Amino acid sequence: MQNGFKFNGLEFITAGGFVSIAVAVILLVMSVASWYLIISKAIQVWQLKEEFKKYNQAFWSSPILAMAMKQ
Repeated sequence: MQNGFKFNGLEFITAGGFVSIAVAVILLVMSVASWYLIISKAIQVWQLKEEFKKYNQAFWSSPILAMAMKQ
């Protein structure tokens, strides 16, 4: 079913004037910032998991509890 109407998102935003352009820019900036935080926090979690694996292995392989606590 075609009605002959073709939607263009950019024209829709610019037709709204300054306010709709500002809202679109703010949404774009917030989206990029969100993805940056998601990716950077995922990398931090991965690094912490790797460090914990090393610490856990060193802790349980220590012969004396005092030595394990210092690691």
